[in-house]
Amino acid sequence: MNSLEKYGLLDDEILKNIPGIPSRSVISSKPVAVLECAQEIPCNPCELSCPQSAIKIGKPITNLPVIDSAKCTGCAACVAACPGLAIFVVNQNYSTTTGTVTLPYELLPLPEKGQKVVACNREGIPLSHVDVIRVQTSKSYDRTALVTLEIPKELVMDVRGFYLKDPKPVNLQYMKNEMEDSQNDVVICRCQEVTKRDIITAIEEGCRTVNEIKRATRVGMGLCQGRTCGRMVSRILAEAMGIGLAEVKPATFRVPVRIIPLATLGSSKKDD
Repeated sequence: MNSLEKYGLLDDEILKNIPGIPSRSVISSKPVAVLECAQEIPCNPCELSCPQSAIKIGKPITNLPVIDSAKCTGCAACVAACPGLAIFVVNQNYSTTTGTVTLPYELLPLPEKGQKVVACNREGIPLSHVDVIRVQTSKSYDRTALVTLEIPKELVMDVRGFYLKDPKPVNLQYMKNEMEDSQNDVVICRCQEVTKRDIITAIEEGCRTVNEIKRATRVGMGLCQGRTCGRMVSRILAEAMGIGLAEVKPATFRVPVRIIPLATLGSSKKDD
């Protein structure tokens, strides 16, 4: 099992065999699209969207996309078109010391030009504080914004995302031990069948509050509204972040917080 199948991440071994990634010489010479598409799935919006016909998939439609770097102008049309958010435009020569990477962004709020953000790699690990130099939106992009970051030129093939603010750190040794612990398949949320491993994975992927873990895993969204699992989720998060349990903000609840009989709701008299 490779890193993509196990963790959903592209490692160097996978990247070097992807036909959509231009050579180092091309990357160092001009702005060019980098297609980090590694799975043979029926998908070809990148091919259809390229105004220069620089991307080729052909038949069958499950072929991995191939880029003709000579034709590519770095227009980024394919970046917005890719449903897998797997395409980027890199420019290693923006200045003598910096390059740029244009990447897709589908979260709110959008960053603004001139804003400082925290660039991260494919694993979500922060790499550098960088400047946003362009934010592009268009109806034709179907709600996908294109954000261009100015970054140290040696990082153009590493930066693949960013945080608007510095992410709260976690205890890396705790996370490593927990991910390797075979006992973490114990079910924490019985309603949604969420295991401790699912929760640890959500934290590893960037969740830093109980509400974020709830959205990522559906923990606490069952009939009990988190009454049986909420405290355990908070404890796991506190241990992962190395903070006290009292510092963890609990998840929001929908009323009624406690289970009550329907008869209680329907027992009021019409004249009351």
